[in-house]
Amino acid sequence: MISNLLKWLRVGPNQAESGIDRYMIYYGAVDHSIVQNLKKYDLVIVEPQHWTTERVRQLQAAGTRVVGYVSVMEWPTWNVERGKGLRSADYLLRDGQRVYFSEWDSYLMDVREPHYRQLLVDEIEGQIANKGMDGLFLDTVGDIEDHIQHTLLRNEMIHGYLALLADIRSRYPRLCLLQNRGFHFISLAARYLDGFLWEDWQDRRVSEAWVRQQIQALQPLKKAGLLLFAVSCGPGASKEGKAARRHGFVHLSRDSDYSVWSEP
Repeated sequence: MISNLLKWLRVGPNQAESGIDRYMIYYGAVDHSIVQNLKKYDLVIVEPQHWTTERVRQLQAAGTRVVGYVSVMEWPTWNVERGKGLRSADYLLRDGQRVYFSEWDSYLMDVREPHYRQLLVDEIEGQIANKGMDGLFLDTVGDIEDHIQHTLLRNEMIHGYLALLADIRSRYPRLCLLQNRGFHFISLAARYLDGFLWEDWQDRRVSEAWVRQQIQALQPLKKAGLLLFAVSCGPGASKEGKAARRHGFVHLSRDSDYSVWSEP
């Protein structure tokens, strides 16, 4: 596995030499000042619906790689365009009812459904590939392990997700693919990916057995070329990151609301 990120930078598979020292996550609206601020980063993860091709090129001209956000396992209702194409079968049901997350105003979706996967691919085509972005950030993937308890259903969802990854990689081989969480199946997904983000990183938890186990499992993937990112959010986030960097993650501390501009 030689990461597309490393190919961009034309260096060897050593994250310390990758040139990605600073990255930013920002999903809010875009104006001239936002573009200027984001130019300071090596890589930015953005909500692509706020971006034009021209502004993407402005960042790229400054040496910043632009990665577009896509929510895989959830449909946030603000994403009106995707909503127009949804069918009843695209929703994952629990006890015959759609699963709604009030905190995010979103619904849990069924990635096993070919129609739903095609909607995601269409969104990637229109919002990310056609705008010339460098990569794709696959968010809400962790819902598979966090919200699906039945083993058979979870395995089916994992295979549906892997089918999506294979399709994306086949259609858009130049795009960098970053996955958010999804620890239990990262070893299966890694062959399609260039990076992995550990959202909600907390230094103080490094001594916990589960956290140590995940860190250990990621190390051979890192050696194979998977770039590791971590983000700490909310109060006290500015004090986080020392342990993450020690274990080979590019770390970001920021406010928990990604739609609000906030620098470390």
